[in-house]
Amino acid sequence: QAVIMAALIMMWRATRFRTPIAAWIGVAMVALAFDNAITMAGGTRLSVGWYVGRLNALFAALVMLGLYLKEINRVYLRATEHAQLLAQAHERLESEHARLLSMFEQAPGFVAMLGSDECHLQIVNAAFRRLVGPRELVGRPIRKALPELAGQGWFELIEQVCDSRKPHVESG
Repeated sequence: QAVIMAALIMMWRATRFRTPIAAWIGVAMVALAFDNAITMAGGTRLSVGWYVGRLNALFAALVMLGLYLKEINRVYLRATEHAQLLAQAHERLESEHARLLSMFEQAPGFVAMLGSDECHLQIVNAAFRRLVGPRELVGRPIRKALPELAGQGWFELIEQVCDSRKPHVESG
């Protein structure tokens, strides 16, 4: 009994029974303490006190099972709700992405988005592809994708844009 009570006190000090699992363990420990007390008070095996202790233990186990199933159901319902919200958000994000990609693709001027590592081309629109002709552009560093720009000052300008991470609009 002393060990059970000491464990119960230590658990209360550590968790204050804030989590469901800590509360369940606390209830089980209290039920075990009562079961032991009733069994010890009842005396010998197969006496009325012994049977009362066994019934108390069975009742405590059923209460614990009920609490456990209730908590599992609550967690499952919350997870299901979060999964539905996540799926809806993902659907909205994909729809918005498709809309923005369509707008990007239909832009009349040539547009390219560059990644910061070696200024590689992340995405180009149809006007950009028409300008440079049929070749592999996306995923390649700008110097390798468009080697004909060497010596014209474009690479230096593009590298400044990549380093500053600010958009650049060339008019003219």
